[in-house]
Amino acid sequence: MNILIVGCGRTGRRLVPALRARGHQVAVLDRDAQALEELVQEGFDGPTIHGPAIDADALHQAGVESCGAVLAVTGQDDVNLMVAQMAKELFGVPQAIARVEDPARSRVYGERFGLELVCSTELTADALLAKTDPNARRQTAAEAAPALPPKPRRKKPEGPRVCIVGGGKVGFHLARALLERGQTPVVIEREESRCARLANQLELPVICGDGTSPQVLEAAGCRGAAALVAVTGQDEANLIACQLAKKQFEVPRTAARVNNPKNTEPLKKLGVDITMCSTEILTRLLEREVETSALRHVMSLSGGQADLTEVLLPTDFALAGQTLTQAPIPPEVVLVSITRSGRLLIPRGGTVLLPGDRVLCLARDEGLRQLMRDWKLEPKR
Repeated sequence: MNILIVGCGRTGRRLVPALRARGHQVAVLDRDAQALEELVQEGFDGPTIHGPAIDADALHQAGVESCGAVLAVTGQDDVNLMVAQMAKELFGVPQAIARVEDPARSRVYGERFGLELVCSTELTADALLAKTDPNARRQTAAEAAPALPPKPRRKKPEGPRVCIVGGGKVGFHLARALLERGQTPVVIEREESRCARLANQLELPVICGDGTSPQVLEAAGCRGAAALVAVTGQDEANLIACQLAKKQFEVPRTAARVNNPKNTEPLKKLGVDITMCSTEILTRLLEREVETSALRHVMSLSGGQADLTEVLLPTDFALAGQTLTQAPIPPEVVLVSITRSGRLLIPRGGTVLLPGDRVLCLARDEGLRQLMRDWKLEPKR
């Protein structure tokens, strides 16, 4: 059987010879080039792939589609959980096993998501118990998990509660914007310095802890929240936080910041309701600025899937004098309004296009590009 090991640490390197001795074909994926080189120096002559574990292209390069099993054994629970889900849900691997250290995550993802998990903490505890007290009862994952931290005292929420995982720049400004709109954000951040900044500058509850921990989410009042938004700098952490919110705490709406554009579709397929990739949004804006001075971005909709854009018709507009019925308009473009000399017009079939008009359009990228071509709006030189 072809087996892909994701993670070339101590566990991964012990698995390689053991699996090969049983006749399996083994490949190893890790982002640490030195660890892979050391594995080769130890005598491994199979495929080694240098790349990030949660990158679909790296998994494809490692031959994941032809594998009978994927073993995710990096040192990060969030990475292992995401890799195992990508292997099963995106690539159709029959068996995907994730190593986790947190017993609470082991319980939730085993029960709620049906993943195959190996909890190193439980295994160590069992081995120690067996050595010291052979008659000791095995401790369950729920019992092994640390007790919930006390819930913070706070005033009764005045608006819908929104949990924000990640207290960096994006989380800070999102929390402030929600406060201004009368909602009740609760921020979860693992770095104490950021927690202090949030608490000092914004009047809102701040939980210092790991937003991918079920205990921390419980303490933050995730159960009963209207939405959870995960905006950390790690895609795997944002995915796990959203999945726990949805499955464990029944939060109706989840949204995740995507740092690597390649992970936008995987996160959607793995259950995140809304994904927002700042890299993609910024790229589109810069492309439009370079392409033509006739465009002004107004607003992104549905996490950047479409945009409201204002098109300024130049003095030498090629279609001046034509009505909207006569002018070519791609089916993917909706004309929302026309502003002429400060006066708002509702577009109708008989509305005439004139130089100086500001036409507000709702469109996806390709539809807007086609409109620019059809209306002969030349790029800047």
